[in-house]
Amino acid sequence: MTDQLTDETFTGVVWVMNPPREFLNLCDEIESWVAEYGETAKAPYVSENVINVYHYEKRHDVSGWYDVFKDRLKPFVCLP
Repeated sequence: MTDQLTDETFTGVVWVMNPPREFLNLCDEIESWVAEYGETAKAPYVSENVINVYHYEKRHDVSGWYDVFKDRLKPFVCLP
């Protein structure tokens, strides 16, 4: 075994582990909403079929917690 250093390349992702209070409060609101209305009660799909050909029918009304909170989640979304 040698004590020689070698160059390495980091290929991972670094995430901040101190989310802002505004985000944590929003998470609490989402959890409360899901507890009251359920995640699947307003699922985005009315029906889904995967036999032979994939087919789905989507709801036209609010489809779940994400639709209710998506505008407020936008400031916290990080996309490359």
